[in-house]
Amino acid sequence: MDLEAPEPGRGINGRVFLAGGTALLLFVALLAFLWVLRSDTQEADRTFWGTPTPTPAFKVLPF
Repeated sequence: MDLEAPEPGRGINGRVFLAGGTALLLFVALLAFLWVLRSDTQEADRTFWGTPTPTPAFKVLPF
């Protein structure tokens, strides 16, 4: 199967658009996961949008 060059002014390929969107979505999900891990290991008396963070009775993660 030969790949044809796109015509001028036609835009990007649908496959390229899907690959870029998937990569962007995975990157945002990874950042959100790391932010949750980082915020879970901080001090319990910090505030999040003005509401105090409850102190858990046990640690979910070992670190």
